[in-house]
Amino acid sequence: MAYLVVYDLPSENRRVYGQLEKEVISNARVKATYHLHKLGLLVTESSVLVIDKERREIENTISKVYEIYDEAASEIRQLMGAVILEPKIRFFEITREQTEVVKELAIGRVIRAVNESIEVINEILEGIRRTSRRRLLRLRREWDRTKTLLEILGENTNDVEYLIEMIDEALEKIKEGE
Repeated sequence: MAYLVVYDLPSENRRVYGQLEKEVISNARVKATYHLHKLGLLVTESSVLVIDKERREIENTISKVYEIYDEAASEIRQLMGAVILEPKIRFFEITREQTEVVKELAIGRVIRAVNESIEVINEILEGIRRTSRRRLLRLRREWDRTKTLLEILGENTNDVEYLIEMIDEALEKIKEGE
């Protein structure tokens, strides 16, 4: 049995709200969205395909969302007086055929999200490689200088040479990963 949960949550993007009210509503929206998204696969920005939950669990989640917004409204009433924060949430059972259609949309969204995340991770890794490479090159220069000073003083440089070899190996691994 599958369900579709559709919702429209109050947003902080209204001119009447001050910064503090916006923060309260934003926090409520983020918490509410988190709970709704935990129910299943996101189909659109405001609908979730639920395939592995009982009706009661969906109802409990919806009640939790209403509680979150009630708390936010209470907090805002103390700041600015009257406020209405009413999330609109509905859910209904869908047929097997409807489930297949909605599933296609949800899977397409998952694939897009995976591709976007891969791009973000690649950007992060590239940034780490660049940063790591610069840091390793700086370390190598510092230890080369230290090794030279130790040689001038006639001291043993075996440990420093080993450290420089490790740095060179790390630099080579970064180069291989590029």
